[in-house]
Amino acid sequence: MSSCDQATKVCQEVYDWMSSQSNVGEESITDWFLYSLTKHIPYVRYHKFTRREEGKTTGADWEWWFIDGCAGIGLRVQAKRLDKNDNYPSLAYANKYGLQIDTLIKDAHAKNLLPFYALYSALHFGSQPFKTKCGGMPSKGIDEGVFLSEAIPISNQYIKGVKQVIGWSVLLNDAMPASCLFCCPMAHSNGIKGLQMFFGDCFSKTITEYNNSNTNSPGYFNEIPDYVRSFMKGEEGSDGWERDFRSQLPEVDGMIVVDLSRNKCDE
Repeated sequence: MSSCDQATKVCQEVYDWMSSQSNVGEESITDWFLYSLTKHIPYVRYHKFTRREEGKTTGADWEWWFIDGCAGIGLRVQAKRLDKNDNYPSLAYANKYGLQIDTLIKDAHAKNLLPFYALYSALHFGSQPFKTKCGGMPSKGIDEGVFLSEAIPISNQYIKGVKQVIGWSVLLNDAMPASCLFCCPMAHSNGIKGLQMFFGDCFSKTITEYNNSNTNSPGYFNEIPDYVRSFMKGEEGSDGWERDFRSQLPEVDGMIVVDLSRNKCDE
């Protein structure tokens, strides 16, 4: 099976799991989803970090890296399971550090990472239709359970201002099936540069917001961070890896890396 087929199958299994077990939690879905991508796609690696206090500085559940040699694109991702009635309470979640979505956006922006939500849903089965942002495959996602959505427009449209009911369908209408990261030709046509074009085309609101704040090459790193490079060398299995990179590793539960090339980063 191709990586597209494998990623689609994983997302379909998430859909089936949520359909059959309505109370399965976000953390369980996240861990299974990321691990399954690693298990079925050979150029994907996932590591679950030691449990830390959630939400203090990042507002994210995991970091998602796409690398090509030494260069890469980095995302911060917060998982949310969609509610059939109203998603405002979940998206406007706050702790003693403030709104989670504000923390996610602010910290990601400060580190030039792109802030995203992973939306988990099986609600679209037998219900009102929705469109997705995988333009070349208009029916993509109708039997899948994992979608990516930009955090910045969610904040601007739904969280800032007057409190409002947020239905699941309006969120999915502006989201992309996560499998499209492995299925869209633009995302794989030219290594990391092709992926830059993919994000610029499909997630233009975030890129525009970053550009308006004078951020050059949003999400792009000419040199990936040391902890990502070390991870790709397999050093995360050592006892001291998290300790050595503690100042760089945020309060997230895991990191997943998609290696778009066989090129190795120079030592």
